[in-house]
Amino acid sequence: IEYVLKQPVQIYQTTSSDMNGVSEHRLSFQRAPPDTRDLPLRLSYLATSMEFLNAALFPHLPPSERKTFPLSLCTPIRTAILNYLLLPNLPSSLSALPDFLSLSRQAVQVEEDIIINMFGDSGAERGIKSWVEAVGLHYERNRRADILNKARAIAISASDEGKSFRVEVPLIIEEKVIPIQVEDEPVVQN
Repeated sequence: IEYVLKQPVQIYQTTSSDMNGVSEHRLSFQRAPPDTRDLPLRLSYLATSMEFLNAALFPHLPPSERKTFPLSLCTPIRTAILNYLLLPNLPSSLSALPDFLSLSRQAVQVEEDIIINMFGDSGAERGIKSWVEAVGLHYERNRRADILNKARAIAISASDEGKSFRVEVPLIIEEKVIPIQVEDEPVVQN
């Protein structure tokens, strides 16, 4: 689970039969070039891996484990999607937010399709959906932390004399005297 979500990979799924008619199902992972950063593809590969296990492995488990083993994978899948895909890629810039929101919706869909529908989890937890519903708060917290880190880096960096300057401005306070004229009014006598 972690391998697929932490790094770019390519997945190959093959089925072959030998002369006796015994089928062999194989799911192969190969590292993709390191510059491949298609995060929705990682979710897709995780879904492909779980679908493969559900079709090729789980039906062959002992009856007592057919239901419990897939259920035991639900929490690790949720945790891995949050810790290795969503949290590390939460943007701090507004321009990257639409792509992240698309990725978040896809993660909720994977939770619904794989964990709830395929593995039969009761759906009471829905940790990914709950986290995604509060993504605005997570984004703002991340953005504030990023701004604070940048301000902290500027504040503790050594001052560069080539980029700074000093200005001296003399302050002159002048008192202006405004003459006040008082006119005498003639007194009229009766």
